[in-house]
Order: sequence, then C-alpha cells, then structure tokens
Amino acid sequence: MKYKLTVPTGSAAAAVVGTPYENLDPQQLEAVRAPLTPLLIVAGAGTGKTRTLMARCAHLILSGVAPERILLCTFTLKAAREMRSRIHALVGPIANQIWAGTFHHVGHRLLRLYGSHLGLIPDFSIIDSEDARDFLAMILGDLKVEPPITASKCQTLFSMAQGCQEPLSETARREVPEFVGRIEAVERVFSVYQERKAAQHVVDFDDMLVLWKRLLQEESDAAVLLRGLFDHVLVDEYQDTNPLQADIVELMVRDHRHVTVVGDDAQSIYSFRGARLDALNLFLERFPDADLAKLERNYRSTQPILDLANTSLAISTRIIKKTLVTQRTGGTLPILVRTADTAQEAQFVAQRLWDLHTESAIPLNEIAVLTRTNAQSLQIQLEFSRRGIPFRVQGGMRILEQAHFKDFIGFLRVLVNPADEMAVMRVFKLMPGLGAQTALQVSEVLRSPSNPWTLDDVHPMAQTLLWAKLTPARRKKVLELGQFFETVKTYRNNLPELLEGVLRKYTPVLRSKYEHAEDRLEELVSLVEVGAQYGTPDALLADLGLQSGPVAEVFKTMEEPEDLAVLSTVHQSKGLEWTAVFVPAMSEGSFPLLFTKNPDAIEEERRVFHVAVTRAKDELYLIQPLMSGASDRTRVFRRLSRFVAELPPRLYETWEIEVE
Repeated sequence: MKYKLTVPTGSAAAAVVGTPYENLDPQQLEAVRAPLTPLLIVAGAGTGKTRTLMARCAHLILSGVAPERILLCTFTLKAAREMRSRIHALVGPIANQIWAGTFHHVGHRLLRLYGSHLGLIPDFSIIDSEDARDFLAMILGDLKVEPPITASKCQTLFSMAQGCQEPLSETARREVPEFVGRIEAVERVFSVYQERKAAQHVVDFDDMLVLWKRLLQEESDAAVLLRGLFDHVLVDEYQDTNPLQADIVELMVRDHRHVTVVGDDAQSIYSFRGARLDALNLFLERFPDADLAKLERNYRSTQPILDLANTSLAISTRIIKKTLVTQRTGGTLPILVRTADTAQEAQFVAQRLWDLHTESAIPLNEIAVLTRTNAQSLQIQLEFSRRGIPFRVQGGMRILEQAHFKDFIGFLRVLVNPADEMAVMRVFKLMPGLGAQTALQVSEVLRSPSNPWTLDDVHPMAQTLLWAKLTPARRKKVLELGQFFETVKTYRNNLPELLEGVLRKYTPVLRSKYEHAEDRLEELVSLVEVGAQYGTPDALLADLGLQSGPVAEVFKTMEEPEDLAVLSTVHQSKGLEWTAVFVPAMSEGSFPLLFTKNPDAIEEERRVFHVAVTRAKDELYLIQPLMSGASDRTRVFRRLSRFVAELPPRLYETWEIEVE
C-alpha cells in the first residue's frame, strides 16, 4: 500500500482548512479586516482577543502577506504555541512559517542571525536568572562590594533600568533607595558585569532585548536587513510591554508601519516589571494615524459578575473606557462572605469548594482560590491538607529549572563554550574532590588574559601558577575532568553519543547528591532521548535556555495539572478562567496591600482586583475576614476592602457564617 503525501506549495488559499471570518462578532470582524495601517485593539477580559488576533493574522496571509514575513510577539511560550495552532487551523501548514514567540525567544533567534555585527560569536551561551545572580555575586566579591548592595538587588535594578530605558541612578531612587548613596559602586558592578559577559560570550535575558534594539538603531546594513525581515508585526498583551519592548516594536516597523497590537489597560498589573499603565495611549502617540478597535462582548462570565467588574472599573479615571457585556444568559450574584477571622475564612473556602465539587459536580481543576500574595494562601493550604482536598499551587518551580537539570546542562554549556565561567564553576563544584574553592581558583585563571586555558586543553593548565597550588589528588581530578571533556567533545557531531556520555559521567554525582535520584535520573534519560532530536548541542542549549522547542514540549506534559483545585496569586492567574473563583482576604491592608499609599499604586491594585473578578465564569466568592492575627494579643479588626465597600450592595449577595 502506498500513501500519497501532499506537500504544501506555499499558496495560502490552497492550504486553507477553515476561514478566519467565521464565528466572529461584529466588533471582532471589524478589527480583523481593518486596514494595514497601525491598529490598536482594546480587548476587555473574556472578549476573544486571542481569536481576534489569530483571525487578523490569518486575514493577512489570505490577503497576500507571506507567512514567513509575519512576526507575532507574545509574553509566554504557551500563548505562542496556542496561537500558532489556531492559525494552523485557519490557513493550514503554512502557519508554521510565521515567526511566533516571546520577545526574548525572537530576540534570541535574531541575535543568532545578526549578533556577529555586535561582536557576538555564533555559539554564545544563555544564562538564566539564577546563573546571572551567581555571576553578580562573584563580581561583588571580586570588587569587595558589601551590603546593602547584593546580587539579587543588583539583578532587579539592572533589569528594571534596562527595561524602562533609564539611568541606573533614576531607577535606584524609585526601586532600591538604599543604593542611592552608593550609586557609583553599583554602576561599577554593572560595567564589570557587562564586560565579563562579553568576554565569556554569554548573554542574559535582558541582553536579548537590549542587543536587539541596539542592532535596530545602528546605521548599518544589518539594521536595514533586520527591519526588512517582516511585512507585519503583531503583539499580544501590549499593555504588559515595557518601554524597551515598545521601542523595539516601533523600530521594527519604522519603514512600513504595519503593526497590530492587542491589549487591555484594565489588566495592566505589571508595573513592577516596568510595564506602564499608559502603554496603550503611548502607542497612539507613537502612531498618531492608528485605528482603534474595541472588543466589549464577553464570552466568559455571567452578567452579574460583569456588572460588579464594570462598576468597580468605572471608578478609575485613567483607562480607556469600555463596558463588558455578556453573551450568556442567567447567572447568580457574586457573594460577599464575612468570616470571623482568617482561620474561619480557610474553613469556609475548603468546605464550600468541596460542596461545589461533590454537590454541583464542578471538577476541582475548575475551581480556583486567587490571593493577592502567596502568603495569604498558606492557611488555606493547611486547611486543604487537613481535609484531604487535593490542590496545586500555580507557578511552582518548572521541571527544567530544577537543580539536576541545571547540573546536566552545565556540562553541555562547558562543551559548547569553555569560557562560560558560571558553567565551569557549577561543574567543578559537582566533582568529588574539587569543590567550590578549586572552582573559584580555576575561575580566576579563566579571567586572566595572561593564562588562558580550557578544560579540554589541560596541558597549558599545568603551566599556570594554579597548578602548583593544587594538591596531587586535585591535579588528578582536574586532569580526569579535562580528559573527559576532551573525549566527549569528539562526539560533537553525534549528539546522542555526547548526551549519553555526559549522563554516564553525571549519574554517580546525581545518586550521591540528591534524594529520589532514580526519579531524577529517569527525567534526565527523557531529556537525552528528546535532545537526540537536535542536530547540535548549540541548538539544544538554545531551547533549554529559553524553555522552548521539542525539549520543552516533553517536560511540559510532565507538568500538566490533574484534577486538583488551584491556588494562585492573581498575577499568576492572568489569562486563565475557572467555573468558580474564591478571592479571600478582601480587607483593607490585604487587598489593597497595607503599604499601598499613592494613587497610582491604588489604581493598579484596583486593576488586580478586576483581573481576579473576571477569571470567574459562573460563581464568584469574595471573602472578608473581620479579624486578623494568630492570637488575641495580635488580633486586629479589618475593614472591608474599598474595592467592595465602594460598590452598590445590589451587585452582590452577603452571607454570614453560622457555626454548627
């Protein structure tokens, strides 16, 4: 039997398996068919913004824009995967040619293509947040910089300053005031950090955007090529962009101005990452000829929930006005529950959640408890545990971020880029008989221009002053490690052999260092099997650093939720929805937070409340503990949150607790 394979020819019309115009409401259709001038789509919660953006993308392809000349920027890889899948359903396999990914993912791809114009080597390494923090800690030690300047605070400051496109001193005054008197030392740390990353051919996540913009700003052939790569740029969740990302978008479309962005300033809740509330209005200033489309038809929540959300949001004066109207019928009023204290609050949430599950047949994974902070959920977690209610905490550590994966990846990073100091340090500290002290001495040699060496070239190493300082036993260990890398490097063009060689070397370390070692080993075996699909270790490391591609897909399935109730902060819940939602701690000092004083911060807290409310499809419970504190001595009366107190009582039903 022969099976005929049909290969797409590149014609969009021939590949269409659906139509982008079906099942769109009039507002969505207007946005999809808007002219190719700049377009801002203001999409309220639950109004089908993803469907609209995907239909817009498909419309562009059917209108003659080549899919490989479309750039779609998102804020999560999950969103990028979902969008590509939806476009595929509309136009067929040619959707795979679209450039779709997070800003960092796209920036990484472009730096691989054009980074040489900035002095980057093709095999540059990516360091994640933890490695960057360790890198900074090492620099602080070398420069003998002491607290209050710490690696963690420096990392936050540097990232915020670059994202906001402002001097370190200005960001420090706002975000890290204890640095103000020592700003020169902080600037020195930043300078050395940049120099060492360049010398070691490594980039952190911020560099992927900073260097992308730098490429676009250069008056060079590379900048012209880069700006000419795409005929249309689309951006999801534009309200979450920081000034650096907004600059990149503007520069990418400078020559043709074909750009579509979708966002909702009512869900702008990431100022702590550099996002600005006025991002949508600033877009209109950058592109004065932009069209404005609004999506206000909500397909998620019942009208009583939307009435509460609309009324709360109407009090704000700084957002683009919109009114959400449901496309559903019926619905019960949101419920305000007054409990005696936080302990009773936890008891109510646990009991009512279980009632909804057992009596109303709502799956546990369709019920969420959304808190303003992680700490607010601790008592509820304890109560769930006491009652045997299965739950998960949204936003736990991802599997690829766990220590044994980072150890394994460290070996690969050294093989690809021996000048990657943080990877060398990690590998040395893993090896029995070497440890942190030897790793520190080796790193000093690595940074010395007069004594360059690499782990797979042990003979120059033997001529350095460091060699004389090592004991015979440590010399033997260093030689063994160098010989291992020298051997494994011969498998560079045979990735399966290379990965298996690294796994054999690491397995004894894994078993001696970690609990549940066999489970961890099984996960690494899966990594080796998936990694073998890649052509080179460089490509595998790129996807591991960005948590994308086939390797991330496999481990994503290990993290898929079962039927568990969800506990999450409101920030972690953005973009998600549940049949029933509980919002505890609706008291002044808890929501909004106690130290929220200035008007801008209060307004952001209101938007956080809006996000929480609009996650609910059918049932919404707002819970106010009247007292807080663990004992009579510390108990404090808490007033109802202003976000509920300012609402007309007709918008919700009030429940009082009776204890049997």
